Amino acid sequence: MNVAAQTNGGVATASSTYANGFGPTGANNGDRKSGWGSGGGWGDGTGSAYPDWLQINFRGVQSVAEIDVFTVQDNPGALLDRLRG
Repeated sequence: MNVAAQTNGGVATASSTYANGFGPTGANNGDRKSGWGSGGGWGDGTGSAYPDWLQINFRGVQSVAEIDVFTVQDNPGALLDRLRG
């Protein structure tokens, strides 16, 4: 069970947000197909200022055995070209 998922009560917050469509909820909404600026991921709003953070609060106490992190690849256009065939 993904205890971080919104559908299981996970609530995402972040240090900052780049703009609409880049909010922290994109990190745990289960959608890995939407575009990066269309709710498919989080983007911080501080450019080259660090640190940045993203936090997921779980519903109640949870035991976590595995953590998976998905991020944008170096050349996201290449994946779209492959998918379009």
